[in-house]
Amino acid sequence: MPDIPGEGLTAWNYTAIANHFYQKYHDDHAREQEEVFDQVVAKILEIVETEYQTGNLERLNVWPWCTLSSGQPWPLSKWIKVNSLAPYKRAARIIKKYSRNHRLLELT
Repeated sequence: MPDIPGEGLTAWNYTAIANHFYQKYHDDHAREQEEVFDQVVAKILEIVETEYQTGNLERLNVWPWCTLSSGQPWPLSKWIKVNSLAPYKRAARIIKKYSRNHRLLELT
């Protein structure tokens, strides 16, 4: 059973999770962070492939931690999407917005 939502965390508090990762990795060089990222992506893909083969990727009530605080169960596929893809898309939008605003400030 994975440590959900993460090392020493007991609730899905995204700010706390982000702070946890910042504290854990902020001293690492970009190459080290890329290596960890690549390992995590490989592990996620391995899990997806295994669960797809067993038919559990879209099944509900297989993993108790894939349940919202409201009690609504989610399939593993949605859980992975929301907790991996969505934060990166959000971060990319924030960085793009910051970059655009920063360039506008330089022009004035």
